Amino acid sequence: MWYLTLLISISVVLLNPDVSLAERRVALVVGNSTYEHVRTLDSPAGDANAVAELLKTAGFQVSAAQNLNSVEFRRAVREFTVSARNADAAVVYFSGYGVQVRGRNYVVPVDAALRFDIDVTDEAISLDRLIETVEEAKQLRLVVLDTCRANPFPITRRDPLAREPSDTFDFGKTLVAFAAKPGTQCVDGTAPTSRFTTALLRHLATPGLDVGLALRRVIDDVRQVTDNRQEPVLFGGSALGGAEVPLVPALAKAAAPAATQPAPKPAASTAIPSAPKAPRLALVIGNEGYKFAPPLKNVISDVLLVSDALRAVGFDVRTATNLDSVALDRTLREFLTDVTARGKDAAALIFYAGQGVEIDGDNFFIPVDIKVRRQTDILAEAVPLSSVLNSLALTPSASRMVVFDTSRSNPFSPDAAAGTLAIPPASLVAFSTSPGREASEGAAQNSPFAAAFAETIKEPGLSVEEAFEKIRDKVRKATDGQQVPQENSSLAAPFAFASAAAQSSRPSVSTPGANAENAARTDYELTLGINTAAVWEAFLEVHPAGFYATLARAQLKRLTTAASVTQAGRL
Repeated sequence: MWYLTLLISISVVLLNPDVSLAERRVALVVGNSTYEHVRTLDSPAGDANAVAELLKTAGFQVSAAQNLNSVEFRRAVREFTVSARNADAAVVYFSGYGVQVRGRNYVVPVDAALRFDIDVTDEAISLDRLIETVEEAKQLRLVVLDTCRANPFPITRRDPLAREPSDTFDFGKTLVAFAAKPGTQCVDGTAPTSRFTTALLRHLATPGLDVGLALRRVIDDVRQVTDNRQEPVLFGGSALGGAEVPLVPALAKAAAPAATQPAPKPAASTAIPSAPKAPRLALVIGNEGYKFAPPLKNVISDVLLVSDALRAVGFDVRTATNLDSVALDRTLREFLTDVTARGKDAAALIFYAGQGVEIDGDNFFIPVDIKVRRQTDILAEAVPLSSVLNSLALTPSASRMVVFDTSRSNPFSPDAAAGTLAIPPASLVAFSTSPGREASEGAAQNSPFAAAFAETIKEPGLSVEEAFEKIRDKVRKATDGQQVPQENSSLAAPFAFASAAAQSSRPSVSTPGANAENAARTDYELTLGINTAAVWEAFLEVHPAGFYATLARAQLKRLTTAASVTQAGRL
């Protein structure tokens, strides 16, 4: 089996036969790699095989094909159009070359030459045609294109007014996901599947996870692993009307046993409410690779640790790293939009780790691309914490929290008096250190504050105030009193990261597969940063099976092959 998540998906489908089999789900999966007029691609075969396997486990009738020429491709599209009529869900997936000509997108058969821009009409398949194949599906209509969008063909323009690559269209009721922005290349990887499809397999296979949300997580993953050099984009989906549509159905809950006698009336209690039911959203930002400042050593491992801890207590987490000015602004705006859509009972949290400075009581999210020479550069180009707090306050959410794991000194005015940051209603701001002080990165893998935060929020029964009090004590001890976190709160409703009943309310049957997958993912990302044969062998001893084991063996094989070639050259 290709990856561990598929094992979970298969069990979900088998345990939910009514959910998957009552619906008619169809998919067309095409992987084109051996092109006649441009270089061969490495990953489409593996991409298509893995996606087809995933869709089959999710209850889809899959039509899969590879290396289709123009005639074969058109025939496959025509036949799929017929089979998709009145289906409940219809998906088209393509991995291979794609082009955008005169503002329109095309996928490319293996025999296309595309010498002139007008040739695309005859030699390639338009995205519009692919959308037509799924538009009669009743519920889910999805087209996924794992294609680079920088034209690899020597196309000569016949139209002097032809438009430059752009995304200015709306696909309406069909969800359309691109692996990259218009005019950009995909970042090559060394795994059996592309970076985009690797993320796709990870998130679409999650039981019960809405397809739109899964695709947004794919975007985050690809941005992160490519340091924002590749950015997928997502359009359309208006027909879903806000309904959550998972690719893999959620596991059906067992019916509660019939009561044999009236349940006793519970005694009055002031404890924190059990198991959170309201939506919980978190944005975790880690800026480490600054262009005009020394890199920070622990930020990426900190945000991975914090993201996993927040997921463990029920947050829907979006993780973003090394954001420049444009990406930071967009990421914050998208998160605010998501929070607004979740309604008045939602809890929203932003965690930021990176370079920090405090000016007149305000702190700043600092993008990785700004050049800071004077204080006015921060004021003009960084994002003030106060503006983010005020924007969060405009959302109809119940609890809003911002956590800053940054220094709070001001190197431009070291003797400046500390100002006061106004806290909007129903908000909390937590800082990893006191005003005017530095925040320690620590000697271990994680900063003292990130380690204490990730550990403490998983303790059952702590109110948010008690949690930050414990975090403060842990950090103070870890730094011999040199760093003392602070927080300011105007929260009105009681809030706990992990409820008092969290342990007792857990089902007796554990889910080791999901926990193992999360651990393997974190270890894989850390091992990838070191990337030596010895470390990959150690990884495989801990994680001998599953999706990340497959990726690890591919990395190890690449390293050992390269070492063998080098040794042979010396002989």
